[in-house]
Amino acid sequence: MSAISASPVEPAILPFGSLEWFKRELAPTPARARRTAIMVAAAVLCVIISMTLQVPELSVTAYMPFFMSKESKFLTTVTGVIGLIGLTIGIGASLLLYKFTYGHPELRIPGMAIALFLGMYVSRIFVLGPLGFIIGFVVAVSQSVGEAVPSPELLVRGLLWLWVAIAYGVGLTVVLNLLFLPDAPGPPAHLPKPKSFFVSDAFTNPAHVHFALKVTFAAMFCYIFY
Repeated sequence: MSAISASPVEPAILPFGSLEWFKRELAPTPARARRTAIMVAAAVLCVIISMTLQVPELSVTAYMPFFMSKESKFLTTVTGVIGLIGLTIGIGASLLLYKFTYGHPELRIPGMAIALFLGMYVSRIFVLGPLGFIIGFVVAVSQSVGEAVPSPELLVRGLLWLWVAIAYGVGLTVVLNLLFLPDAPGPPAHLPKPKSFFVSDAFTNPAHVHFALKVTFAAMFCYIFY
């Protein structure tokens, strides 16, 4: 489900891509206007703060409000916490991987592909799917800049600054949603307690592997030919 819902009550199912579907998805509502204002304000604040304090990776920071904003305060907070955990693990994994791949593109590129595949695969089979996605995304992005950094010291600094840039963007998004997003009607929606760390068809559904392979192939194709 996207960060902006067309209405709090799901209407009748409409054909995807039809004119009626577009009208429903683009219909102005008070909730949509408020959420749009929150995301725009968060993105603008990210730009102002990063330019004022000279925080690098401004483009990544400004993207966080659109990625982390969800339908309710509870979901936004949960997504933010999962995002920070995944970010920390991803930066640590990338630093560890660079011990073996820095200066060796023949190792770094396959390592980036493997990390991306595992992240996308885990995002489909793990109950906390966004955790795997974020880890794979962070590792892939941070590994893609290895050849552009002249020294290991600058590389470590750049990765740590990447953590700062993403983390404060996530935190700012969560805070603005907690302050200005209206409370959902009725009791807060709590996530059901999972019976396992993995989804029911984690190791039997080939669609999970196909998804990870498609994402990895598309990302590596763009990276190599870019």
